[in-house]
Amino acid sequence: MPMRFSSRWILRQRPALVRPVPGNSLLSWHDEWEPSTNAGQPARVRTLFLRGSECRFRCLMCDLWKYTHTEATSPGDISRQVQQGITAAGPENGPRCSWLKLYNASSFFDTKNIPSSDLPAIADQVRIGFERVIVENHPRLLPMDVVERFQRAIHPARLEIAMGLETVEPTVLERLNKQMTVDDFRRAAAACRLIDVDVRTFVLLQPPWMSVADAVLWCQRSIDLAIECGARLVSVIPVRGGNGAMERLAESGEFTPPTARSLENILYDNLSIKRSEAQDGQRSQSNRSEAIVTVDLWDWDKLRGVCASCSSARHERLERMNLTRTVVPEVKCLCDAHVS
Repeated sequence: MPMRFSSRWILRQRPALVRPVPGNSLLSWHDEWEPSTNAGQPARVRTLFLRGSECRFRCLMCDLWKYTHTEATSPGDISRQVQQGITAAGPENGPRCSWLKLYNASSFFDTKNIPSSDLPAIADQVRIGFERVIVENHPRLLPMDVVERFQRAIHPARLEIAMGLETVEPTVLERLNKQMTVDDFRRAAAACRLIDVDVRTFVLLQPPWMSVADAVLWCQRSIDLAIECGARLVSVIPVRGGNGAMERLAESGEFTPPTARSLENILYDNLSIKRSEAQDGQRSQSNRSEAIVTVDLWDWDKLRGVCASCSSARHERLERMNLTRTVVPEVKCLCDAHVS
């Protein structure tokens, strides 16, 4: 197992690119459907990609820094962006979005990323018209008194905090430079549930130093841990390149991108577990039958084992399974027959 990579090393690997400059204009927004329960019941979600400062952590696999600036976010910038995103016109005659994601590529409750003075204004903007508000945050940066005040301020909207667990494989988690342990995640999730804040969890498929078989095994163990900690939804993220560090690890043979079939199998297996438990009337303490497991399809074409003939159909299959929570027949193709 290689050395633990430092923040300094990770920064040195970054490719040169033009990053956003500070300001009060939104980077972008996107409307989509998302399952609200394990029975499907889709909710329309508006995601606002906010223009803010870079996360204080330097995770080995992360490329979200590309969408941030290096200066501390100025007071008022984020609240103006939220207002801009909420009032932006959606598709003509399209359904109204009932959920709102506020994603700033860092930690929502870190005052460097979003000044605390912006939170009351943001709460006023989101509490009417949305049933659920989802923000993202590092598990070690949760000031629970601030979280609880924001939760109360957005009522009757429900607060959900998305946190990266990444992997429960301890040596790999340490080398990802996330600067947290599984116990840190457990404590953060427990603190959220204690005040009735929902938890969404990000889990990695095939981080560095894992074979295809080990990657699927540890991904499932990570999903199980997240559900045991009370996660309402677990999103499986296939590890991708593009941040410089992952390219260096690929060159040294320490990182191989995951296969499309691995991602498909993870979703299929978890939907099958859910269906089996529902049929048997089982109800475990982990509430697995109620937790939602989805797979992230961003950069789908960068996965190994897809080709022009099957890519679109396989992508559509996973989209349908994500949303409907039902198993869709597998798309067969020879392109992944020799991928290992």
